[in-house]
Amino acid sequence: MNKRGKAIILVIVGLLIGGLLLTWSFRNVALADVIAVLTEQTKLLTFAIALVLYLLFFVVKAYRWAELLVSPTKVPFSQLFSLVLLGYVGSIFVPMQMGETIRSIVLKKRHKIPLASSLSGIGIEKLFDLASIALLMLMAALGSLLLTLDMQQALLMVGFILVAAVCVLWILLRFHRPILHYLDDRHLDTDVTKWRVKLSQAMTEFFSLLTQLRARIVAIVIQSLLMWMLMTASIYYVLISLGLDVSWPVAVLVLFCSALGLMLPTAPGFIGTIQAVFALALLPLGWQPEKVLAAAIAYNAMITLWPMLLAAIAGLFMVKR
Repeated sequence: MNKRGKAIILVIVGLLIGGLLLTWSFRNVALADVIAVLTEQTKLLTFAIALVLYLLFFVVKAYRWAELLVSPTKVPFSQLFSLVLLGYVGSIFVPMQMGETIRSIVLKKRHKIPLASSLSGIGIEKLFDLASIALLMLMAALGSLLLTLDMQQALLMVGFILVAAVCVLWILLRFHRPILHYLDDRHLDTDVTKWRVKLSQAMTEFFSLLTQLRARIVAIVIQSLLMWMLMTASIYYVLISLGLDVSWPVAVLVLFCSALGLMLPTAPGFIGTIQAVFALALLPLGWQPEKVLAAAIAYNAMITLWPMLLAAIAGLFMVKR
């Protein structure tokens, strides 16, 4: 099957999953009640704070991408910011965040930066994202002493899983040379061997870039933590704006569940996935379903419509230049 066929299948699967999750999320809730909460109880000023924090999330992400781009070509920050937004908007419509590759493609066409290099940078981004969310989960677990015992145990469990994942990644980075040697075995001319060669080349580029970034690691770590703290804060203010008086650890839990849910095939605009994530994370804590789903819709709008508007504005400036 060609790439286009696979992409179509992913979109169809995402639509099916999104539809099922949306139906499940609203199974015991009247849409009219959710709309009433949105129109009558939303604190607009508080929601505006969430929008500003989310904008800052993309600003820091663009600065971090500048650190990750190992290239003699100097790309203006304004263009990096525009491309980060463009890549994210692509992920709104393409399942499993595969739209992120758009920024690498445009960067190659505009500035002749090798595709493999910028794609490796995006891969390293995901590595630092995982580590940052793991650290935030640990911080949330420590702060969850003020919450119920069940919530504390849930946060500790998720934090343990994420730390274990980071440990696995560390082992992979520490002992990557034997893995690359195995993948680079080209003696047999089979489809499996060709796949191994391609994977070997991609991993070689990845580890090579990671080695070159040693001097910038501290800055990248700080930027990654700041990014996800801003994201957590934006989630917190979205929840507060809909009358859900949550704590910081709860916002971190929603962040983790959202990140996990968006790794799966999703419908365009993440519709269904976000609503299910909010229901799974917040309904067990006793919050009203109408408010939870209203917050989910508000958050869904923030992470789709707001970046699309920003990308359109940034794109106009980039075209003029």
